[in-house]
Amino acid sequence: MQKNLNVDKILGVMLKEIQNETRKWLAGRPCSEEAFLNRLTEVLAKPRRNCDVGNTEVYKVEVKQYILHRKGKNQTDKYGSDLAVTISIPDLEFSKTSLLQLKKSENYKAQLLRDQIQQASQFEPIKQRSFVMTVDESRGGIKVNSITNIEKDIPIGQASKTFECEEWDTLSEWIIKWMSCKVGAGNKANDPMPIEKLLEKQIINDGEIDQLELDDIYDSNELKLPEDFFLTKNWIKYTFRKE
Repeated sequence: MQKNLNVDKILGVMLKEIQNETRKWLAGRPCSEEAFLNRLTEVLAKPRRNCDVGNTEVYKVEVKQYILHRKGKNQTDKYGSDLAVTISIPDLEFSKTSLLQLKKSENYKAQLLRDQIQQASQFEPIKQRSFVMTVDESRGGIKVNSITNIEKDIPIGQASKTFECEEWDTLSEWIIKWMSCKVGAGNKANDPMPIEKLLEKQIINDGEIDQLELDDIYDSNELKLPEDFFLTKNWIKYTFRKE
């Protein structure tokens, strides 16, 4: 993927904007996770149709944002993540999605609840694409780690644990690893089943993708998600097309 896309250019634009929004978030104390999520999604969903991010060929990016409306009784839906990000390159038959839980840290210490981690671990294809992203209220740094790594470090029977996240990947390190397929499942032959159709099923009108189509992708014996469970609150999809 990196041979086709100029990752330095993508990072240069996005990281600068995220840093600016982080500074604004820190200035607006008290700092809340929901406020940072709103700033982050605004940056990521910004239209970039005139931005050429190709290396030897021209690649333009189309950005679409889908906001998941609560559908459960008394708005009681459970979410596996706060934000989903998909990179799609139809020309290369490439698609990769990351599910991010956003948490606030203090001096690179963040408390994570077992229940929230388990919500993202109910279905292996979801778990292998799920991460925790922390933003530090004191230092302003952003760190990322996988749900798979975090789950192993919460003792059985313990409701929560405070994690030292200073040694987690920085946002730029994680993005490079993720886009290079060094972390997180993609849609290669040996990866867990893709989840993009499941996202579409949950976010777009239910009638647009019927159960028969989903059964072509997921084994009905393996896909056992609660009715009130949704993969994410917000989904941002980047589609890179060769001009």
